[in-house]
Amino acid sequence: MKKLKVLGICASPRSKGNMEYILGRCLEAMRRNGGDEVEIKRYLFRAKKMNPCLDCGGCYLSGECVIRDDFQRLKELWLEADIVVYAVPVYHLGLPGQLKCFIDRLGQSICAAHSDECNGKEETMPKYLKVIAPLTLGIHQVSGQEQTIMQIINHALIMQCLPVSGDAWQCYTGAGGWTQNREEKDAIEKLAGERDFSTLALIKAIETTALRALQLARVVRDGLIACREELAGDAQYRFVLDKHCSD
Repeated sequence: MKKLKVLGICASPRSKGNMEYILGRCLEAMRRNGGDEVEIKRYLFRAKKMNPCLDCGGCYLSGECVIRDDFQRLKELWLEADIVVYAVPVYHLGLPGQLKCFIDRLGQSICAAHSDECNGKEETMPKYLKVIAPLTLGIHQVSGQEQTIMQIINHALIMQCLPVSGDAWQCYTGAGGWTQNREEKDAIEKLAGERDFSTLALIKAIETTALRALQLARVVRDGLIACREELAGDAQYRFVLDKHCSD
């Protein structure tokens, strides 16, 4: 059985901050629950250059984004992954600009590169069926966490992927928390050490999200293997069938 590839993306430009901490807790839980079955990589946005989409249409000619920066490497990692964990700080009630630039260019360039493989006529998106897990933090209690999670869920749906959340009561649509107006880069780690109630609920949400993401990825992998003959004639499943069912 092929290993499940996990990509943890820290969308914060800060070094060794709260987002890296919660991403680490999630990946730790995945390693604990998955053992040798999982292969984990992490990608940090800090010090990376991610320019906005130019809407130039160049990707429709070559299948690749014409802007040369750190986008290409993250796109490769995203395509390889079976599970993508997004650890996202809330900026202005939503996604930080660097991550939005990546998502915009990812969707556009992938649609351009693969639509011909699907039906040869219309723009469409292959069934990637990656499990997408959102984690987010705001500085205040109600400061855009749910909106940010919903943006990641919408991204998952557009990319023909599967959003996942942990278990209630701590987690409804994704794991979201707040630093209680503390600006330190290690605020969440300190709050967890102090046994703060809402921070412990966040940690529980992160851990159950990790578990459910692994379980759903197994269902996807094993289901594709079981249904490969039925799906083989549908070009939109070609990418994901090749990924999971090739020798």
